[in-house]
Amino acid sequence: MHRSTTLAATLITAVLTASLTACSSTAPDGRGTPPAADPTANAEETRYGECINGNETILASDLEREQEQSFGDCASISVVGKAPAGSVIRLGTVEVLVVEGDEATISVDTAQRIVVPGSHNKITHGGESSVEDHGADNTITAQ
Repeated sequence: MHRSTTLAATLITAVLTASLTACSSTAPDGRGTPPAADPTANAEETRYGECINGNETILASDLEREQEQSFGDCASISVVGKAPAGSVIRLGTVEVLVVEGDEATISVDTAQRIVVPGSHNKITHGGESSVEDHGADNTITAQ
């Protein structure tokens, strides 16, 4: 009986050692190497202008000059890129609005929090908003 317990323990140890060795390969220089990327794997594509799971990214540089674009409600909206002259972004109810873009004109019905690391933006908002302006030459006003 003692012999079969020892044999079982030896087999378990051998299997665990082989498993751990397979997960931790090392390069010739002795450092661990990261696993190679799967060439068939696809990175998730960013879909601009769509509220997905409460998050939306608007690419301001995709807007048309002298045009107004409405996006509606979404919990968290980020505006990125340089907006064309005369373009206007209209938003509904937003919990957090982050404006990383430049030269955007944005009108938001309500936003609990507005964070602006971008520059030269004009933002108007309804309701009470916590505002953090980290950029340069931004105008942020309550309607």
